[in-house]
Amino acid sequence: MQWRKSANIENTGGGSVIACASIAGTSPAVTDIEHVTAIPFDEIARGAGKIDLLKIDAEGSEYPILLTSGTLDRVGEIVGEYHVLYGVEPTPACSRHSPWNMEHLAAHLIFHGFDVQIVDKGMQGLFRAYRTGQVSA
Repeated sequence: MQWRKSANIENTGGGSVIACASIAGTSPAVTDIEHVTAIPFDEIARGAGKIDLLKIDAEGSEYPILLTSGTLDRVGEIVGEYHVLYGVEPTPACSRHSPWNMEHLAAHLIFHGFDVQIVDKGMQGLFRAYRTGQVSA
């Protein structure tokens, strides 16, 4: 898998493995590409057992991670940041889970038993997905 550093020098932790034209309005770097090993979320979730709270800020990868997961039933609550993507080149394994946007992700999470709250901040935003009746601290 290829990781591309963010072209935005102010986002020192930014970068993505998503092949696309832009993430939250910023083009990924065409240089500073590194090969990285990916560990599937479901593998981590199965090893963890029950997950009370999942925090996700994956620079666009929130969509393929959550849309392809077979272990969402193990998760009690998700808080995260989402990113608006343009020009996505989905892999064959993920193409049936498009479009990669917050509306589609919210519908998917609702289908899996979550209530969803979204705070739209333009090119990115925040979301919270929680089980009905679950009390959060």
